[in-house]
Amino acid sequence: MQDSDKTQLMGDAERTVIGQPPVREETVVGGPSAPPGIRFECLVGREVESAARPQRVYLLLVASAGGAPGVRLPTNLCLLIDRSGSMEGQPLDYAKQACRYVVDSLEANDVLSIVSFDDQVEVVMPPRRVVNKELIGQHIARITARGTTNIYDGLAAAIEQASVLSSGGYVSRIIFLTDGAPTTGIKDHSSIVALAQRARQAGVSVSTLGFGIEYNEELLSGVARAGGGSHFYISRPEMIPEVFRTELGSVLRVVARNVSFEARLAKWTQCVQVHGREAQISERLVRVPAVDLEANSRVTALLELAVLPHAPGTYRLAQTALHFEDIATAAAKRLVAEAVVRFTENDSEVPTQLREEVARELQVAEAAQQLQRTMVGLRTMQISATQAVAQLGATRSLLAQHGRNLEATQLDLAMSGLQQGAPDAQKTLTETLHRLATGKQAEDEGSGANR
Repeated sequence: MQDSDKTQLMGDAERTVIGQPPVREETVVGGPSAPPGIRFECLVGREVESAARPQRVYLLLVASAGGAPGVRLPTNLCLLIDRSGSMEGQPLDYAKQACRYVVDSLEANDVLSIVSFDDQVEVVMPPRRVVNKELIGQHIARITARGTTNIYDGLAAAIEQASVLSSGGYVSRIIFLTDGAPTTGIKDHSSIVALAQRARQAGVSVSTLGFGIEYNEELLSGVARAGGGSHFYISRPEMIPEVFRTELGSVLRVVARNVSFEARLAKWTQCVQVHGREAQISERLVRVPAVDLEANSRVTALLELAVLPHAPGTYRLAQTALHFEDIATAAAKRLVAEAVVRFTENDSEVPTQLREEVARELQVAEAAQQLQRTMVGLRTMQISATQAVAQLGATRSLLAQHGRNLEATQLDLAMSGLQQGAPDAQKTLTETLHRLATGKQAEDEGSGANR
């Protein structure tokens, strides 16, 4: 009986057929001939495996984009600002300065809304084009600190404003700044995170900016992860405008949105896990949501597959795809690539090492797991600060070895803080873990070893 996943010229019901794309979605082959600047690759850990015994096979899915987009889609941005009493003084002053910077950086075809909250929520400005910047500045100036912190209702109001234009034609994002944990309204973390997840499903990403030492880093990181956005820890009020500039730059560089990876597996193949990422895994289908793809960046997902022994020959383990909305054309597109492995009875043909790019990604994923274990140990007081510093030092070395210099620098800061008894080390570590969990990095970081 013929194996439908064996590589052949005819008779493979699942193989990629150019010219027969799914309805309403354009299918093209990944690589340099894909939409300008966007590339998709599926890298197999070993292209030759033993046919005699079960195998663990790694697939690295890579979406990457080249230089600045030729077309910038208008932004649909909502600024969600905590105005509770603890923000009084410098924090709110710098937050308003950051808001004014955003206004000055946007163009007339961009849309901006502003929501502020304490225990009450105020729509400072509903969605409007950034035409009269002086008037918008006046709205920002009127934000004053008072009251307690109702994060749920504030986020719900921001999502309502941003969702007005989320269906297409805009890059939609909420930038959410707070210095506290929810003290009134719905305080359940899972309910707040679920709001962000619904926003993402509606085409609105949510980035979170935690200021000071009182906010709940697990909650804000969870909101950003569910919302497909970034998470930042801001230790000093004067850093607020710079972080806003960083996040706005991220929005303006988006070249593809609504990004996700997909793998359709052969019937004798099972997905064990997607390292460090939330994924939907069924018997033969794996879907991995991803963050927006920016110019000069890459997004990855590392799949670990369990493969049963197989007869010698060359077989397709999976048909993989990158789904996204191309910013330049506003069209839904699908780039495809096949994961093919040759099974052999001659073990001497099997490489002893994983492919370099796959091995590097696996080690970074293991570093993220080590970091998470250290954070749990600190939080539950199962390890001391001295033990945590030793563990973080090993994790830091591994990240630096593989070119993750920003994350390595953040671990340096956290280790220094732990040695000095600073109370904010966990917040720095949470930001680092969030960065690793998104699978996003600049293209010059993706080349590997520290230079």
